[in-house]
Amino acid sequence: MSDNLQSARWVAGTGLGVALAVTLPAVFHQIGLGPVFLPMHLPIVLAGALSGPRAGLLAGGLAPAVSHLATGMPPVSPPVAPLMTVELAIYGLVAGLARHALTGRAAGTAAGALLREYLWLIVAMISGRAALAVAAVVLGPALGLKVPALVYVKGALLAGLPGLALQLAIIPVLVSRLQPALRHAPTRSGQS
Repeated sequence: MSDNLQSARWVAGTGLGVALAVTLPAVFHQIGLGPVFLPMHLPIVLAGALSGPRAGLLAGGLAPAVSHLATGMPPVSPPVAPLMTVELAIYGLVAGLARHALTGRAAGTAAGALLREYLWLIVAMISGRAALAVAAVVLGPALGLKVPALVYVKGALLAGLPGLALQLAIIPVLVSRLQPALRHAPTRSGQS
């Protein structure tokens, strides 16, 4: 793949990830399910998985600020947006790195391929939530976090369990469906 095409794909993946990370939560928050289903996480993980770690990192780092400016969510105080910025940037980065490492040139059975799709996702999920915990402990007090960091993280984990289950249910399916289409997308000259 040419450098220009590769650059265009990660820029497009970043932009689409940020746009969806603003739009999906707005819909979920309208029905009161934002914190439960973690809708901002889905497009960030997809950006990293499909467009690479750089796109995932950038989309995750930008999405909370862009969403806050456009919709007022996530709030800056209490420091949800700053903590989510760290969490989502790591989610996107690790999704791209882990997916490439676990599925890059792997051959084998369809069951093995599906297992590798779940493995990279679980690694990304754990990494993102661990980053949230570290951010809450390190940055939380300076940002005015009103509850102890571990209470905040425990609450976020418990409240977000349905969202984590949703990620496990749909992200491997979406990635396996979208990846071939992206791999074979035509270039400017009409060739793939």
